Amino acid sequence: MARWSLCVSVLGLVLVLVYVVSRVLTDRFGWSQWLWWAPAGWWVSGAWIGLGVSGVFGVMGWMRGARKTVGGDLFWVYLLVCVGMVVHLLVWVVRVPNSIGGYGIHWTSSSMHERVRVMHWNIAAGSFDEERVMEWMVPGNIDLVLLANTRFDGQRRALMEGLKERLGEGFAVRGLSRALVASRYPILQAQVVYVSASGKEGPSEEAVRATGDFGWVVMLTLDGGEMYGVFEVWLVDLPSEPTVHRMESMARVVETVRARLGESMVAPALVIGDFNTVRGSASLGAFAVFSSDGFEDAFAARGAGGGTWRPMGLGGLKGWAAGRSSWGIDLALVGNGWRTHGYELVLPGGAEWEQGGVSHLAQVVDIERVD
Repeated sequence: MARWSLCVSVLGLVLVLVYVVSRVLTDRFGWSQWLWWAPAGWWVSGAWIGLGVSGVFGVMGWMRGARKTVGGDLFWVYLLVCVGMVVHLLVWVVRVPNSIGGYGIHWTSSSMHERVRVMHWNIAAGSFDEERVMEWMVPGNIDLVLLANTRFDGQRRALMEGLKERLGEGFAVRGLSRALVASRYPILQAQVVYVSASGKEGPSEEAVRATGDFGWVVMLTLDGGEMYGVFEVWLVDLPSEPTVHRMESMARVVETVRARLGESMVAPALVIGDFNTVRGSASLGAFAVFSSDGFEDAFAARGAGGGTWRPMGLGGLKGWAAGRSSWGIDLALVGNGWRTHGYELVLPGGAEWEQGGVSHLAQVVDIERVD
């Protein structure tokens, strides 16, 4: 039994090594992105399960009279490593210290505190109560509402009418591709760029499927008046085709956007949406060309909340595992001249985070000028 304890400890440490490799390489390579996409909680849970099995074998061996072995020493090393994985999960992945420090969104008027409050929610054909969502949204003093992947079966019209009625005449409400935009600030310009993960060419009508090989970017130029000036916000819903290497896919997205902007490229204050790769991915660095000082990840800076997307099935994976396989793919990147004041992942009122409900949380971010 002592030998079994040793074998399980060795296998557990190999699992930990693979986890470390996934955290270091992220999606730099096609093969590493699959390791990177596995939720950190799964890795940590697997390591602790292995530790428990090793411990059971070790106790059984001790009860049979086995003396202290190399396997016993390795077990304690394995235990320390598992503790380290939990600390890493809580501090660097879940960001528990951010919540303890009072980060997140404080639901007071954003305008009076010289901040711009933006809410993005990828509806993704989910089922929810439109009226209750509106009731939840209005008191939040949101300056820019971005709803992605609205359905064209009456939901889109109901949401547009609800936004116009609840937010008032001071808001401009527009439908752009699969997005609905409601802005407190005048929209000076809006353009949509359709992108393909694999480089496939096709009509824009095909691209608005917003899943698989195609995605889109909505680029908004807003007039923030004397307080904020003219600034840009980009809403993204990038291709989700999983077999395409994300580094190549993201480079293609950036190339397509740059070609559309031409010489008039202006650094966006915020790039927000569904990036279809998880937070911390190396591929996100492709967007750095749009900001001379790089982008600040709003969640890493002052964020609170958990993952942003939960798969509805993953084939035969159901129950406990599916409910906890929460990926952070809805992200907010803050650009030049701005910084994050608060960021939070929330479930809007009237929506259910259950099977048959919505699969994405909303993200709300307060950004403020620093120049």
